[in-house]
Amino acid sequence: MKGNPPPTSPDDEKRAQIITGLRAFAEFIRQNPHLPIPSLITVNYSVRGEDDDSERTEVDRIAAILGVATSYKFARAFYSAVRRFDGVEYEAVAITREEMDQYRAGMSYIDSVRPE
Repeated sequence: MKGNPPPTSPDDEKRAQIITGLRAFAEFIRQNPHLPIPSLITVNYSVRGEDDDSERTEVDRIAAILGVATSYKFARAFYSAVRRFDGVEYEAVAITREEMDQYRAGMSYIDSVRPE
């Protein structure tokens, strides 16, 4: 049997759609050499879990699949695993609850501040 077997779950179907989209995008930029492209394309997976510990555990699991070490960024607010494939990178990141709470608090004022 040639190719991939048909998807068997919603996650498999989503994965197949992403793979198809990435291949189509790669072919499109190959066929259009005058199209400007960035020097790096990042695929970002935001980890969601019950709490900060479970999210860090998931990033650890993903790091093992990627074959990379984890690291903290932004004063330990972001915990991530990153693997680069030439000009494309995959990053799994967990953002602490405290950081997200601070972000939401700041964003709650966004409609209150208007330039003169």
